[in-house]
Amino acid sequence: MQPGLRITALERFQVKIFAPNAKQMHIVNHLKGSPTEEKRNVLEETARSTRGDIQDLANLNFSELDAVIIPGLACSCSWIAAGAAEI
Repeated sequence: MQPGLRITALERFQVKIFAPNAKQMHIVNHLKGSPTEEKRNVLEETARSTRGDIQDLANLNFSELDAVIIPGLACSCSWIAAGAAEI
């Protein structure tokens, strides 16, 4: 399911969207199926794909939320790249 569709499905709830303001670790050209050297920002890409109100992850306050959903970790998380045992 595309990010925009997921957000539309959640609109009946009070939803806040956060993403890290950081370089995206891996960029893939899905037309060619290969990595690219292009540089992108995770916060900017999340704003583009969700077409919604997006906030910097640095401003997340867990005490204000009932639940947290973290999609797209492979693109923005060194834990995925290094492996859990490495951290």
